[in-house]
Amino acid sequence: MSEEPVLVSKFRAFLDREDQKKQIFAIADGRTSRFILDLGKLASFDYTLADSFLAQPDTHLEAFREALHDALAVVCFETVPKINIGVVNLPGTHKLDLANLKSSYLNKLVEIRGLVRAKTVVLNLLETAVFKCQYCGGVYRILQSWDSLTKPPSCECGHKDFKLLEERCTWRDFQRIEVQETLENVKSTDQASYIECVLTDDLVNSVTPGDIARFVGILRLKPNKSNIRSSILEVLSVEVEQKSLADICLSSEEIEEFKEFVRRPNYLSILVNSIAPTIYGCEAIKKAILLQQVGGVTKHVLGSRFRGEIHVLLVGDPSTAKSKLLTFACNLNPRGVHASGKGASGVGLTASIEKGWNDSWVLKAGALVLANQGLLGLDEFDKLNEEHKAHLHEAMAEGRLSINKAGINGVFKAETSVLAAANPKYGRFDPFIPLSQQFDIAPTLLSRFDLIFAIRDVVDEARDGKIAETILLYHELGKKGERAPIELKDIGWLQKFVAFAKTFKPTMTPEAKERLRKYYIQLR
Repeated sequence: MSEEPVLVSKFRAFLDREDQKKQIFAIADGRTSRFILDLGKLASFDYTLADSFLAQPDTHLEAFREALHDALAVVCFETVPKINIGVVNLPGTHKLDLANLKSSYLNKLVEIRGLVRAKTVVLNLLETAVFKCQYCGGVYRILQSWDSLTKPPSCECGHKDFKLLEERCTWRDFQRIEVQETLENVKSTDQASYIECVLTDDLVNSVTPGDIARFVGILRLKPNKSNIRSSILEVLSVEVEQKSLADICLSSEEIEEFKEFVRRPNYLSILVNSIAPTIYGCEAIKKAILLQQVGGVTKHVLGSRFRGEIHVLLVGDPSTAKSKLLTFACNLNPRGVHASGKGASGVGLTASIEKGWNDSWVLKAGALVLANQGLLGLDEFDKLNEEHKAHLHEAMAEGRLSINKAGINGVFKAETSVLAAANPKYGRFDPFIPLSQQFDIAPTLLSRFDLIFAIRDVVDEARDGKIAETILLYHELGKKGERAPIELKDIGWLQKFVAFAKTFKPTMTPEAKERLRKYYIQLR
C-alpha cells in the first residue's frame, strides 16, 4: 500500500474526533473558509504523524485536504466549498528566529515571528491553468504552483504549441510581504534579517506594515536561475500580535509589588533616577520621558481622534546628554525605533509606495510606522531638511499616515510618540538672543510637541563636579561589577511598571480643568 492512502486514513480518524467536527460544521455552514490544524492536538492523537507532518508538509497537506474533503462531503448539502488549511502550535524546535532559517529547514514547516515592513497590493495567482493546443484544439487543465508556469509537455497529436485560455483558468488572491526581525531581537552590531513571505486567499491583507505577527508556513527556495538562492516562506497561518508596553502581561504578584511600591513616599525619585542613571541631573527631562512612556488616554469623540501620544523635543548645546537620553528611551520601549536626521529621508521616516516584485506596487513602512504604539527616537532633528520635516505633520497630529501615489491610497497606523533631539539654530545657545528665536524648527511642526526643553551648557563648578563624579562612579562600578549606591530599577522592571501604569485611565478633576483653562489663556 502506498504512503498517501495510509495518511488519508489516519487523518480521517483524526477528523472524526468531536473537537475537530466543530470546525468541519463551521466550514459547511459558511462561517469560515479555513480549517486550523493544531499540531499539538495531532501529536496527542498520533505523535509520529505530527512529526512526519513537520518534515514532509506537502505530502501530508495533500492527504489532509483529501480527508477533510471527504468529511465535508458527508455534512454538506450542496457542493463542498473551497478549503484553506492553516497550521498552528508547532513545537519549539520549529519556532525559529529569522537569522536561523538555514537550508536544513527547506520544504519543512517552520514558525517565525517578525515585523511586517512592506507588502504588495493584492495580485492574481494562477491556480489551475487551461491550455489549448493550437494545432488540434485539445484542452489540458494543469494545477500550478505559485512560483512558475507549468505547461503540458506535448499534445497527444505531437505538437507543443499551446495557448493559455485565461477566461477558463481559476485564480487565487496573492500577496507578497517582507518580514524582518523584531527590533528587540536585533543585536546592536548586526543587521536585521528579513524574509519574503507569500500570502494567499483569505490571508491577503491580514497584516499591514508595522504589525508584529507570527507566521507558520513552508520554507521554500526563491525561484531564479542561479545556484545561490534566497528563501521565501509560503504562509499557512498568521497570528497578529502587538507587543507594546501596554501588552506586557503582569502576574498578580507583580501587580501587588507595584501597588506597594507607589505607596512609598520616594517612589517617583526612584523612577526618575532609574531613567538613564549614568546621566547626572536632568530630572525634569527624565520625568518627561517617563510620562511619555506611560502616555495619555486616546479618545474618539464624534468621529475625531484626540491623541494620547506625548511628543517631546530636546533642544540643547552639544554634549548635554541628549543622545544618551534618547537611546535609553528607545531601549526602554519594546517598540522603540532609533533614527538620525543626518541619514533619514522623508519616506524613510514615514512610508512610501514603490515598484517591486513583478512590477507590482509595494507599500513600505518607515520608522514612524514601524514604531506604531511605541516610540520614535529622532536624533539630529535639526539636520532634517524642511521637506522631510513636513512628512511628520500628519503622523504627529493624527496618528496615521496617508500615502497617495499611482492611484493607490494607503493609510498606515502611526500612533507613535516622538522624542526628538536637536541643536540650537547657531550650534549653541546665544545668551543674548531670546530662546524662541534659536529654534530652527517651523512653528507648525513645533506646535506638535507637547514638551520642549532648552538645555544649556552653563559653567557651574558645583554641578560640573557632580557630573564628573557620576561619570567616574559608573565607570568604576562597571569595572568591578558592583551595584549603584542608590536604589535603581532595571529596564525590565521599568517596562513592567509602565505596563502597570497604562492600565489606569485617569480623568480630569474640575480643579485640573480650570487650571489648564487659565494656563491656556495665559499662554495665548
